[in-house]
Amino acid sequence: MVGPTLGALSQYLAAADSVARDRDDEAAADRLQEMLATVEDVLGRLAGEESIDGSTARRLFILRDDVSAQLLAAATLQKIELPSDAVLAVLLKAAESTRAGLDRQLSSAGCSGSVGWPIGSTVA
Repeated sequence: MVGPTLGALSQYLAAADSVARDRDDEAAADRLQEMLATVEDVLGRLAGEESIDGSTARRLFILRDDVSAQLLAAATLQKIELPSDAVLAVLLKAAESTRAGLDRQLSSAGCSGSVGWPIGSTVA
């Protein structure tokens, strides 16, 4: 269950660049925050599953904590009223680094990431 779900999360985040291209900076930042918050939630739930071994759970919690920190950084930039393009840049970097972390986890587990998004959400 973990491998296919992580693969789906990685594919979900692969759309971050198109989200940024297809919207104005503020709308794109809002959508990327939603996407990353969804990934954060799913990672936390996966890590807490009873069937997950301790080492995998630890790595998933670390990745979830990284996503949380990046979302907090973006929210802080918004709070101090930095331009939307600065917030968007932080969120794009967050999506990129989170996707890399998911892909590393998939590689270490020997899983393929070619599966669909399991939650039924759309990226657009």
